[in-house]
Amino acid sequence: MVDRCMRVAALALPLVLAAGRASAAQDYGETIDVDVVTIDVEVRDAQGILVTNLERGDFQVREDGHPVKVTNFERVVRPSTVAAANAAALAAPSPAPAADGASVAPPPEPGGRWIVYADNMHLHAASRARALKQVRDVLASGLLPGEQVLVASQDMSGLTVRLPFSSDPAAIAAAIGEIEKLAAHAQEDDHTRTTVVQAVIALQQDNIRQGDPCATNLTTPVRAAAESLRADVRRTLGRIGFLVNSLAGLPGRKALLYVSDGIPLQPAQELFQVLEDMCSVGQAGAAAYLPPDLVGFDMQELPAVTNAGKSAMLDAASYDMTTDMRKLASHASANRVSLYTLQAIGLSDPAAAEASIAGDERILLEPTIAMSMRENPKQALVFLAQQTGGRAIIDTNDFGREVARMREDLAVFYSLGYAPQHQGDGKEHQVEVQVKRPGVRLSYRRVYRDKPALEQAADRVLASLVHGYEENPLGVKIELVPAKPLANGHSLVTARLVVPLFKLSTITHDDFYEGKLRVLVATREPGQETAGMRQIEVPIRVPHFQALTAFGQNYVYEVGLELAPGEHLMAFAIRDELAGTASYLRRTVSVPASTTPAPAADSTSH
Repeated sequence: MVDRCMRVAALALPLVLAAGRASAAQDYGETIDVDVVTIDVEVRDAQGILVTNLERGDFQVREDGHPVKVTNFERVVRPSTVAAANAAALAAPSPAPAADGASVAPPPEPGGRWIVYADNMHLHAASRARALKQVRDVLASGLLPGEQVLVASQDMSGLTVRLPFSSDPAAIAAAIGEIEKLAAHAQEDDHTRTTVVQAVIALQQDNIRQGDPCATNLTTPVRAAAESLRADVRRTLGRIGFLVNSLAGLPGRKALLYVSDGIPLQPAQELFQVLEDMCSVGQAGAAAYLPPDLVGFDMQELPAVTNAGKSAMLDAASYDMTTDMRKLASHASANRVSLYTLQAIGLSDPAAAEASIAGDERILLEPTIAMSMRENPKQALVFLAQQTGGRAIIDTNDFGREVARMREDLAVFYSLGYAPQHQGDGKEHQVEVQVKRPGVRLSYRRVYRDKPALEQAADRVLASLVHGYEENPLGVKIELVPAKPLANGHSLVTARLVVPLFKLSTITHDDFYEGKLRVLVATREPGQETAGMRQIEVPIRVPHFQALTAFGQNYVYEVGLELAPGEHLMAFAIRDELAGTASYLRRTVSVPASTTPAPAADSTSH
């Protein structure tokens, strides 16, 4: 999404350079970025104990059904209280030999990154308090070396990062504690459900009096609820997706612990089930809720009693969110983010649940309807976890034990790498891992999308913007020019990018050297869910006769940003398109309120 309050103006300041737009891609030759797909695999035996003594040759990997060669192999075992029993007897593994006899030693695996994400829009206060207390207690026991935790929540205002990545147990506990003080909103969905049931029953009673039971008007309140719930689920998935995007540029393995009472895979499925049960001849619910003057009425005496019920479950399927959730799971997998889903409601007391439903809403206790209410929110949590190599923590009240096991997953695993035949094709690819050992269970991401280089760069810009990630192999410096007020109350903020020319790759032509930069810039106000992002191509030409002096100087490029008053985060990617090398930098700028507007500036040229 592009921030409407941001317009970009770019100006190259040539010192001894002639800058111009590229006329053809072949002018720059072809750049090939050789990426390695990393698959993290957790292996457990039949008793659930981690298996830590497998070698490279024990693994077989297939992509889209075709075998691929494992070029990188690392057995990751970090000392921890949870993993100590499994890791104590394991010596540090030596790199396994490659087929050509060379040794492949992957870079050290960074510490694991946790994201604790409490979805207050789909949590009841009581279940949230119980679940978060156990999560907080596990994290209070201390973190592994290099391990970091980010705490976030979804609230009425959207996604809020309560604590950036931190290794301070006290700060983490305090941030989780703050979430417990916020409003929880799952009861609003409960109220919507009972309101719709009451409306359906009232319509049914009128329809029976008029001799037209189960007329299609029964579907009106159910469809309206389904539309609203589907929009709500899409907002939730979009916010998780934004968080996943921001994690994409961070190195290492990431685990997002999503805490909620569940989100529906098929919004309003139980309400469509009410229609089917109410309008199916012979069902107990069919004549259970009749007005007093129709008590004992035989539904089978009326014709066409299945009008609103015969297609109810097909209607429910039309709101299915599997495609949206598969996209999110694929996106998370592509970014090496495993989703762990914790259903905070846990194992509830059936008697207590039954006692909480009274009056006409007791139709919700019909077996098929009650099963839909119980299972539908779980299915989404299980799907997201399985597709990303995480785990669904459901049907338990002992969340602490499962969260501790989650930490174990991040501490002990196998990292397998292979070079795909395609590079940045933007397509989804299926992954299958097998182990030459019977009786073991594997957990890993099953699908990933091979993102193009520009999308990968955009992900890292977002990581810089949200999490402060920086990397500067090109030695770029950023100078911020004082803001100039504009007539509309905004200000023009200019960022001057200073790039050492000797750091850039060039192609030699008869009369000049040629290079190509790509600049990506994003801005975000603190607390915003979205970020505006633009990208600019910057061709560079250095005449041969100026080369001796030019390559000892800097190339200066200005980016103008029109920003509203307030504090803004700015993130930049400066990418050498020939070498595939990029710098990622972040700055903060405070834009004052304009009291004396200047004449409107031209935002596209200087």
